[in-house]
Amino acid sequence: MKIYPIFLLFLFFTVYCFAQDSLGYKVSRVNAINIDGVEVLAVDTGLEDYELYDPIMPDRTSYAYNLGNLGLPTQSLLFNPITATGFSMGYHQFDAYLFSENNLRYYNSYYPYTEIKYVLGGDAEQIIEARHTQNVRPNWNFGVHYRRITSPGYYLRQKSGHHNFALTQKYSTRDKRYEIWGSLGLNSAKAEQNGGAAIDSFFGNPSYVTRNLVPVQLNSALSQRNNKFVSFKQYLNFGDKQKVQINDSTSYEVIEPKFKLFHQFKYDTRFYAFKDFDSLPFIPFYANGDLDSLYSIDSTRQRNINNEVGFVFLNRKDSSVVNTFHLSLSHDYHTINQNYWSTLFYTGVTRKYFVSNVGLNFRFGNKEAQQRKFKYGIDGYYCFAGYNQGDYKALGSLAFEISPQMGEVSLDLSQQQRSPDFIANNFISSYFEWNNDFSSTQSTQYEVQYVNDEYKARLRYKGTILSNYIYWDNTYQPKQELSNISINQISLQKDFEFGVFGLNNFVIYQQVNSTVINIPEFVFRHSVYAHGFLFKKAMRFRTGVNVYYNTDFFVNEYMPVTGQFAVQNTSMLIQEPRLDVFVNLRIKRVRVFVLYQNLTQGLVHNGFYAFPDYPFPDAKIKLGLNWKFFD
Repeated sequence: MKIYPIFLLFLFFTVYCFAQDSLGYKVSRVNAINIDGVEVLAVDTGLEDYELYDPIMPDRTSYAYNLGNLGLPTQSLLFNPITATGFSMGYHQFDAYLFSENNLRYYNSYYPYTEIKYVLGGDAEQIIEARHTQNVRPNWNFGVHYRRITSPGYYLRQKSGHHNFALTQKYSTRDKRYEIWGSLGLNSAKAEQNGGAAIDSFFGNPSYVTRNLVPVQLNSALSQRNNKFVSFKQYLNFGDKQKVQINDSTSYEVIEPKFKLFHQFKYDTRFYAFKDFDSLPFIPFYANGDLDSLYSIDSTRQRNINNEVGFVFLNRKDSSVVNTFHLSLSHDYHTINQNYWSTLFYTGVTRKYFVSNVGLNFRFGNKEAQQRKFKYGIDGYYCFAGYNQGDYKALGSLAFEISPQMGEVSLDLSQQQRSPDFIANNFISSYFEWNNDFSSTQSTQYEVQYVNDEYKARLRYKGTILSNYIYWDNTYQPKQELSNISINQISLQKDFEFGVFGLNNFVIYQQVNSTVINIPEFVFRHSVYAHGFLFKKAMRFRTGVNVYYNTDFFVNEYMPVTGQFAVQNTSMLIQEPRLDVFVNLRIKRVRVFVLYQNLTQGLVHNGFYAFPDYPFPDAKIKLGLNWKFFD
């Protein structure tokens, strides 16, 4: 039965094997950049890593687990501290599934461009994604991006649902004197919380072959996150005028910017909620909390208004940017309402907070310049007034290309002081309450990297020193570690090709001198594949096996009330190797993948846990489709 869908898929594509590959020219005519004007990958037509559909593991150098189902809270197994500047609420469990101003794309498209993605998995798991952009005028582009993720899960109370929607537009006057970039985004996330399995050792038990028969710890818990944002960034450009010739008798002038004045405005609302109307599991599951209710209705509402003004100086030579200098002043204003309903006292409890920050942003370097053998950059931030007063970040980077054959060496150094996440200091709910006064955390990071594209190799060492690190302990409450923590990471990425066969490898070693950070010592990801063409080069294929493995370690627990992963050092989870078999195909504008996940279940193991009490998803087949339209 499981092979039947694959057979139909191959039959379908055999019928269409007369198509020819003609993507190249039109792909190059669709360009994408981010809000800072830096070019990003716009249109991907390759088959490498195409089967990596999950937002939490979008590429081979990422490694993360969810709570056992697509769309549920997630945590990375690779240590990477939060380095964002400014105010932070502290809810990050759904970040991988969200659209944000920083990850949106702004286009310049010579053709109307549309992309449709669809992924179908077992038990009605689906990802639907659509993107469209076009230039309604030569100097005015708009884009639409929509994504929906739904997955009922195999176990009870595992359903997840995410909706993401974004509009973007980029406009400039004909002479490029004035530009305005704008975006609007909507995010909605709902995830049932089952607290994990209520029994042990059900793997391989024929009584629980149907996973929805496994009892769970929470029977009505639900997490929710909503987010809406609108932003625009406008530039006034100054510089030399260049003549653009339309024909023999018609021309016009455009400005080649050397100096830019800009203003950016953002308005953002966020809503976080946790609800549980079943009072039976409260005492055992929330035993470490201070019970003030027979059921839970907890929520936090946050509103933010941000304004930033500044200028950008571009040093040019022969129409190319040699280096840039950026200086800006930003102001943040947040209103926060924390609420819960007490059924013991029949009243609602609300706390209101008002937070304001004023900060200075600085950037200088030539990292965005093209064809430069030596690149450098200096980035800085300092908050001199408000809730985050005293926060700063300084980052310096150097990169030198030895030669195209010998590759590039780079060095990055950073120092940061960061105020605690808001909920680490201030939190109320039906079961937990605290008012802390944690000190700011400090982090020092240094990274050395060698990249050789010709030999497809990347070697990196990254060291991190943390002071006053804030973590969540086994009582599910925040604590501050006063001793310094040192983390060392060495990673190697190397790809091999032998004719039509290939082997991609990613290995990372992680060493930490503290018990308040739980990460595996070794993480391995390998891909063995064959690639080539079929049917007189009408069909391109890539097929193989992805291998995932990490060493055993003390995996963190999850507390749905706070949305945080808490440290536990009593139960080490056994990690099992995982194999995913994939077939990727492309005919002209259509790409398809067939993926059989967790093939080792039933062969090497009967199952294992991603997090304490949360089983890793069972073996399943996934089908994916990607279709691009350029006219």
